[in-house]
Amino acid sequence: MAVKSVEKNRRKKVINEHRILKSLEHPNILKFYNYYETRNHLWLIFDFCPGGDIFKMLSEDKTFPEATTKHFAFEIMKGLSYLHTNGVIYGDLKPSTILFNEYNRLKLADFGRARKITDYINPEQEQYAKAKTGSPYYMAPELFEDDGVYSFSSDIWSFG
Repeated sequence: MAVKSVEKNRRKKVINEHRILKSLEHPNILKFYNYYETRNHLWLIFDFCPGGDIFKMLSEDKTFPEATTKHFAFEIMKGLSYLHTNGVIYGDLKPSTILFNEYNRLKLADFGRARKITDYINPEQEQYAKAKTGSPYYMAPELFEDDGVYSFSSDIWSFG
C-alpha cells in the first residue's frame, strides 16, 4: 500500500475520489482504501504502484513498440469500460494518471475529477456539469463549448 499526504484544501477532491471508488474493484483501477484526517493534512491510502506512470515512461523512452502500445491500450480500455459500465465518467484520462503496479499492470488513478452519471442529473450536483477543469491537451473539443459537459464520449476522446 501507499500513503499519500495532501493538504486539507483538497478535501472535496479526496471525498469525491472516496465516494466513487469505494464501490469499484477492477484490476485496472487503482484501489483507494480510505483517507484519514489530521490537523494539517489528509492521508490517503492506495495500492502501491512503484512502476511510475505512462507520462514518465514516454518521457524516457519517447516511443513504445506496437505490441506494447496495443497491450497498454487494451488495459486502459478494460478499466475505462468498467468505469462506464458502472456509470462513472473518468474525466481526466492522460498519461500521468495511468500508473504501473509491481507486475506492470496499468491502473487508472486520480479520480478527483471523476463523476457518476447521476451527478449530472441530480440538481444538487449541478456544479459538476459546469466544471470544465482538466488537461486541455486531452480534453474533447466539445468541452471547450459553453454547454459542453464531460461524458463517456469525452473519455473515449481522451483515450484516443
